Amino acid sequence: MGSIRRLTSFAALSATLILGCDRALVDPPPPVPPPPTPSPAIIVRVTPASATVVEGHAQTLNATVENDRGASGVTWAITGCTGDAAECGSLGSVTLTSVSYAAPLTQQRRPITITAASIANPAQVCGIVITILPALALEQIAFVKHGDIYVVNGDGSNAIRLPSDGDYHHSVSWSPEGSKIGFATAHDGISEIGVMNSDGSGLRILTPHIGADTARDGFAGWSPDGSRIAFVRSAPTDSVVQYQDEDGNWY
Repeated sequence: MGSIRRLTSFAALSATLILGCDRALVDPPPPVPPPPTPSPAIIVRVTPASATVVEGHAQTLNATVENDRGASGVTWAITGCTGDAAECGSLGSVTLTSVSYAAPLTQQRRPITITAASIANPAQVCGIVITILPALALEQIAFVKHGDIYVVNGDGSNAIRLPSDGDYHHSVSWSPEGSKIGFATAHDGISEIGVMNSDGSGLRILTPHIGADTARDGFAGWSPDGSRIAFVRSAPTDSVVQYQDEDGNWY
């Protein structure tokens, strides 16, 4: 009898071990944690997106860095130009978010690229092109021929037709520093105020008329610092003088 009890106990122990192994084999693995959420990409932006600067003058640039949690800012550099400051210009008043570019003296129109690179991620770079105008641009005359805007040297040489949007332009006027040209234009058949860079790029309508608005705008002139434009608006009932800056903001 004693031998039988021992065999029974051994069989029970073996069954217990087998059941334990079976449970271990079918237990689910521990859950895998989800992958970490990727950080938003860093994006560098510079304003203005482009600029025209007369030789010997300066232009301030501002940078913003999106998704830069540490607010590290940017580093500035002049690229695409070989030479010293006399050839490429120089950067001054440098901060992590702004810089002042001083244009060199030059005898011809030329482009310079300024780049802003994120400190947090130097691979993220934004570059803008600055067009340098010779001081002769300040001695040029702007005029209209057959509705198109031209510029010509003060001695009558080198007349250049600027790019056009196809509308009939008139009443042209240089901005005080010579980088922009203001004008009136028969845009969509109604006289409106426009502005463009002195090379014809960046044409914008500052006083767009919408719907049944039939008022007519006439160019009056620039403010001495070039920040505002005066124009005359003639409506069916009256005429008034109003002011805008070159971005179209009213005053």
